[in-house]
Formats: sequence, structure tokens, C-alpha cells
Amino acid sequence: MFNRFAAALHQAVEALAPSQSLLEDFIFHWKAITHYFINNKDDKCPVQESNISSHLDNMLVILEQEEYEMEKNQTGPCMEHLLQHKILETLQTLGKADCPPGMKQLVLTFFTNLLGKIQQPLLPHVNVYKPVHVSRWFF
Repeated sequence: MFNRFAAALHQAVEALAPSQSLLEDFIFHWKAITHYFINNKDDKCPVQESNISSHLDNMLVILEQEEYEMEKNQTGPCMEHLLQHKILETLQTLGKADCPPGMKQLVLTFFTNLLGKIQQPLLPHVNVYKPVHVSRWFF
């Protein structure tokens, strides 16, 4: 309940606050996910009761928007951040542990949406291929 209130409050603040760059928004959503795992010790609480799903959805929307605004075959700063900081590898590890319950499905959905919605070829990147390839064994 508190997480949903916090998300609603955050959206209201975002509507009134000056806009940030796509990269700043992307980093914000990724940090929100990582802070959840740092601060939350209740591993029995299902992922649906957290804001992880909405943060992953927002990250995907940002990547799509960035790609739309970039010239063809250009990699934007958010995609560079995703690749350089091995975010997909971290998500694959979290999905493998399925902690909180439901994380495995959430990660698979994110990978599927990322590969399906982003037009630039991602699989040749080792930081994309490796976690996607490894994750097929535990899904």
C-alpha cells in the first residue's frame, strides 16, 4: 500500500518538477529498483506488491523514446548506460533467484519487451547476449 502511495506521490512531483534528461530518468528508475533490493529484507513479499514492475516499464519507455529521438543506428546515453553498467546481467541474476517471488517472470517479460520493441540490433552486444542466453536455462 505504501509503495503505491509513494509511486503516486512521485508521479505528482514529476508532473510539477522541471523535466530531467532521459538519462537522469533512466538512472532514477534503475536506482529505485536497486534500492528496493538493498532496503527490503522481506523476500516472501511478491514482486507485484513492489514498484519494480513500473520502474522496469518506465525504463523501457525511456529506451523507446530515446531510440525514437536518435538518428538511425545510433546508441543513446540510456542504452549505453544499460550496456556499460551490465543492467541486464544484474536483472538476470535477480530473476534467477526469483526473489521476491515473481521476479523471474518480470525479468523475462522485460527481456522480451526490450528485444521486441527496440529496433537496433541488441543481441550482438555481449552485455545483452550473455544474460539473455543464460536466462533461457532457468525460465
